[in-house]
Amino acid sequence: MNTKKRLVMALASAGVPVDTVDVVGKSANVTYMKEATSQQVAKGEELLAAFDWSPEAESAWAESQQRADAKRMLTASDPMPLATRAACFGNMLSTQEARRKINEILAALQNGTIASVQPLATGDDLSAALVQVGQLIDAGVV
Repeated sequence: MNTKKRLVMALASAGVPVDTVDVVGKSANVTYMKEATSQQVAKGEELLAAFDWSPEAESAWAESQQRADAKRMLTASDPMPLATRAACFGNMLSTQEARRKINEILAALQNGTIASVQPLATGDDLSAALVQVGQLIDAGVV
């Protein structure tokens, strides 16, 4: 299923309008929308011919999607993700336990790559720590 999603996303990001994509093994049948130009169809066929069907490519793509999802969740300023984050932390861990866990993560990062990380002293520092973790995810550190 991820292979199909990866292929559909590749076609969409290249501006290729598709109606359906059916993945069968290590190949796909693509039906282009009626309004697709010959250049768009040619680009779609080029992408399809060059598509990497390997498990390694699939794993790399899945990891990049997980990183992007985590970053969006950790750094979003929209009230819904903020409320979701707060609820998740509140439901999973007490404030003290959350602080302890995040301090452990930050200490490990500090030992390996980051020298300026400060331990969380209060619950008010939690948002700043989440933003910092989002930046680390974006940089590929975590």
